[in-house]
Amino acid sequence: MEKWKEGAEKRIQKEAAEKLQQIGCQILRASRDELYLGMRFLDVALSSFLYVMDPSVTPFGTDGYTMYFHPSQLGGMYRQNRILVNRGYLHMVLHCIFRHMVKRGMDNRYWNLSCDIAAEHIIDGCDQRAVRFSRSLLRRETYRKLEAEKKTLHAERIYKLLRQWELPQRDIE
Repeated sequence: MEKWKEGAEKRIQKEAAEKLQQIGCQILRASRDELYLGMRFLDVALSSFLYVMDPSVTPFGTDGYTMYFHPSQLGGMYRQNRILVNRGYLHMVLHCIFRHMVKRGMDNRYWNLSCDIAAEHIIDGCDQRAVRFSRSLLRRETYRKLEAEKKTLHAERIYKLLRQWELPQRDIE
C-alpha cells in the first residue's frame, strides 16, 4: 500500500511539473509571437530558443540557446502585465544579438549594467505596442546623460561613460 501511495505521489508531482513546463512554454511562445508581429525582421532570433523550466532562475534567463524560466515567477509576471514578459524576452534576444558576453579586463558590475542599459535603451526606443512601457525618472535621466555625448549608445561606450561617472555601489545596483 505504501509503495502505491509513493508511486501515486510521484506521478502527481511529475504531472504537475509537466503542466508547469507546458504553461511556461505557452507564455513564452505567446510573447515571441506578439514580438514577431511588430518586429518580423527578428523572426530567426525570436524563434531560436528552447524553453526549459528551471526554478533556480529569477524570473527567466538565457544561455544563448535555451530560455530558462521560473514557473511561478513567469506566470505572475504575465498575469501582472504581459508587456513585462515581452520586454524581458526581447531584452534577452538583444543580449544574444549584440553578443553581450563577459569580457576580460572589464569590471563585471559596470559591464553587466552597461549591457542592460544598451538593451533597454533599444527597447525603450521601439515604437511597438508589445514593449511600450512608461520610463522611470531614473531611466529618463540616465538616457539623457548618456545621449549628451551625441554618439551611438552601445555597451562598450556606455561602460566607458559609467566608469567615468564613478558611481557609488548603491547607484550601480
